[in-house]
Amino acid sequence: METAYNIGKVVTIILVLSVSIYFFIIIRKSQVTESELIENNKAVITGDLKVYSIVSSGFIDRGNEYSYCRFKINEDKSVSLYFRFSLPTGVYYGPFLLVSKNSASAKKLTYYVEKFEREKDGKCYLHFRTKPSIISTYRVYIEYIDEEDFIQLSKYFK
Repeated sequence: METAYNIGKVVTIILVLSVSIYFFIIIRKSQVTESELIENNKAVITGDLKVYSIVSSGFIDRGNEYSYCRFKINEDKSVSLYFRFSLPTGVYYGPFLLVSKNSASAKKLTYYVEKFEREKDGKCYLHFRTKPSIISTYRVYIEYIDEEDFIQLSKYFK
């Protein structure tokens, strides 16, 4: 009876430690503050774009419903996508490294842009996925994106 009790204690400790490690190492590393996001003066950053809807599927699916997104065009001409919730306002989740579907210079955790198009009313549709599409696929509907940001981003996604 006592061995079952000790096994239960060990399993509980292992479970608590693994959840703590997951939260503090993996989730915390994916958070970026706004000051960290804009610290590089040579990068071009869009404003917060209202996300109308986001649909994610695949093996890695956290099921988050983000409220805003922001694109960052880096010095090396790569595009990073960051998401945030309505509150807290200064914490972004990402980056999602986006490249065009035909790009040969992709790294391991890169997302390929399948479709990026703008409707007449200013709404925008972005569909990106990982190379083996069973891992992750995202469809982001942006409520409004201005013409300048759309033209600048579409250069990198063609």
